[in-house]
Amino acid sequence: MWRVYRVPHLLLDQLPPLSEREAVAHGYLRRSAGALDPAITAKRERLFFAFLRVFRVEPTQELDVALVRTAVRLAESVGVS
Repeated sequence: MWRVYRVPHLLLDQLPPLSEREAVAHGYLRRSAGALDPAITAKRERLFFAFLRVFRVEPTQELDVALVRTAVRLAESVGVS
């Protein structure tokens, strides 16, 4: 980090690696650029569906967790009876 502070310009291989958090954010930005920017997209689309296209995994994971919790609660009530 000291070299980064002292030298005005570094080559790409001299830069420190990205953290996992920054790499994930960069992936989201690259994926969402075409879907959420109204200047780039030619077709008009609802914002909800654009977000759903960008964040595909998170809603399906939440739905899976909700379904499992519901099934466990149903099985728990049947098991107690």
